[in-house]
Amino acid sequence: MLYRSEGPLCATHTRLANSNVDTQRRRIISEFEQLHQFLNEEQKVLLMKLDQEEEKIQEIHNKNLRRLSEKSSSINNLIEEIEGKLSSRDVELLTDIGDTLRRCDTDFQITTCVAPGLKINDFSIPMQYFIWSKMLSIKPAPFPLTLDPNTANAHLVISADRTAVWWEDKKQNVLHHPARFDNGCAVLTSQGFSSGRHYWEVEVGEKDYWEVGAVTDSVERKSVVPRTMVNGYWTIGRFGELYHWAGDDQDCTSRLSLIEKPLMVGVYLDYEGGRLSFYNANNMAHLYTYSLTFKEKVFPFFFTWDQIKIVSSVLLQ
Repeated sequence: MLYRSEGPLCATHTRLANSNVDTQRRRIISEFEQLHQFLNEEQKVLLMKLDQEEEKIQEIHNKNLRRLSEKSSSINNLIEEIEGKLSSRDVELLTDIGDTLRRCDTDFQITTCVAPGLKINDFSIPMQYFIWSKMLSIKPAPFPLTLDPNTANAHLVISADRTAVWWEDKKQNVLHHPARFDNGCAVLTSQGFSSGRHYWEVEVGEKDYWEVGAVTDSVERKSVVPRTMVNGYWTIGRFGELYHWAGDDQDCTSRLSLIEKPLMVGVYLDYEGGRLSFYNANNMAHLYTYSLTFKEKVFPFFFTWDQIKIVSSVLLQ
C-alpha cells in the first residue's frame, strides 16, 4: 500500500522536475543563440571593415603600378633619345644634354600602403577583450537600485548616494510613514518589480548580521512577524556563524549549509518564471532558489545590524 500511495506523488514530482529541466534548456539555448547572433554580427562588421581597408591598399598598389609603368615608359623614351643623340654631332649633344638631364630628374614618389588614412593597425587589438567589453555594453542594461528612506527603520542610516545602509544604536529622527519598517532593521529600494528579469549584487563582506532578497509590496512592516515565505519574505541571511533561508514554516527560518562564505551576494529575480535565486557573486556559485508564482509587486529587501551596500543592478533582456 505504501508503494502504491507514493507512486503517483513520485510521478508528479518527476514530471515537474522534467518540466523545469526543459524550461532551463530552452532558456539556455535561447540566450546562447542571442550571444551567437551578436558574435556573428560583430564578426561580419569587422570583416567588412577589414575588406574595405584591403580595397584601399589594393587601390594604392594599383596606383603605384600605374605610376611606375608611366615613369618606366618615360625613362625608356629618354634613353632612346640619348642614344639617338650619341650618334649625332658632339655639339648637338652638348647643347641639349642639360634639358635631357633635367627631364631625367623629374621627382617621383611611391605611396606607402600604410598611409595615415589607412586603419589596418586598428585590427591589431586584443580581440577577445574588445568583444567582451562590447557585450557588456549592450546587455544587460543598467538599472540602478536606490534605497528608499521612507521604508528604512529608524535605527538605519542610508548613505548620500542611497546605495549603502548601516545600523546605529541611536534612533534617527524620522517621520512616521506607513511604508517604514518598525518591526526590524530593514529597508527596501525605491524600485519594485512586477515583470521582467532583474539581477543585483549586495556587498556583505565579513559582516555577521544581514539578510537580503525580496519581499511583497504588502509585507507587514509594523507588527513583528517571522521573516518567512508565508509572510511574503524570500531571503537568505547570516546571523553569527549560521546562514539561513526564509523557510516555508509560519514561525521560523531554515538553516542553509554553505561551503564558502559569500562576501558579495547576487540576487536574480525572474518574475514571469517564478524564481528568485541567490549566488556567491565572486564565483557565481549557486546558494539557494525559491520557486513560486509572484502575484504582486516585489521589492529588493535589506536587513542589517552591520553595514551592507548595493554594488550593481541590471535589467536582463
